[in-house]
Amino acid sequence: MKGALDKLQLASVQTASANPEVEREISQLKAEYGKVVDDRNRLAVRVEAMDREREKQKAQRESGLERVMNANARLLEERDRLEKEKGRVSTLYQSTMGAMGAVQEGGGATASNDGISPADLEAMKAELAQRGQLMQRTTRKIQCGRAL
Repeated sequence: MKGALDKLQLASVQTASANPEVEREISQLKAEYGKVVDDRNRLAVRVEAMDREREKQKAQRESGLERVMNANARLLEERDRLEKEKGRVSTLYQSTMGAMGAVQEGGGATASNDGISPADLEAMKAELAQRGQLMQRTTRKIQCGRAL
């Protein structure tokens, strides 16, 4: 388009007399060239807007992914901590059951013979029940987190 416009302008300069038909064609080509330039500029602005929107969406996806990864890491750490706690409670339960078995097998023997008072034994049972409930709730949370 620009090349045709340049040729016509060059031809009009080279001819001494101004031909009205050539002048009209030159003005039409100039108008068409202006429209094409406007379209190009409008499309360039549109492409820039689309590129900004794409970058914005990319940042949002990355941010969401990072949040999910952080939540997953926290849940994994909590699971590991609860596994350790489960082992500790299991050991406590085993020792409590062993102490209770010694009381029942010994007939009149008391738990204080093993160094554990009946009050301590009751406190251990209560703590064991609380820890068991906490572990069940946390296990449910972790399972729900995996389902997501």
